[in-house]
Amino acid sequence: MHAFARHVSNVLSPAAVAVPLVFLVAFLPGKQPARCLSFRGITLLFLCIGPFAYILAGVYLGKLSDVDVSKRRERLGPFIFGLLSICLGWFALVLLHGPQYLILVLMITAISGLLMMVITLWWKISIHASSLAGQRRS
Repeated sequence: MHAFARHVSNVLSPAAVAVPLVFLVAFLPGKQPARCLSFRGITLLFLCIGPFAYILAGVYLGKLSDVDVSKRRERLGPFIFGLLSICLGWFALVLLHGPQYLILVLMITAISGLLMMVITLWWKISIHASSLAGQRRS
């Protein structure tokens, strides 16, 4: 049963659920598919790939216990890195005149990430549940 729960957790992880959202949102304007593809890549790099690579490196180096960052005391570093990464992605999209929809996705993610970071200082909040709730509203 533990293995099944691990698979469900991986499939519903914040990085995994963000990918379909970015793919769909990137093509909302639908004017230039090649440009949309590049903006989608930029968004995924700063929203998912960078923060997840930071977590994988932390696990590999023994600084984080697991990829879910289950221990509350270990979460501050990944939160700060993730927020910085998202802000850099937002800045890149603004400079490149990216789609407003993707800029909004990054802005909302940064705001919710900041709120979750503050909350997790006192309570262990579920980032998985928060990400899924955010996908539902989008």
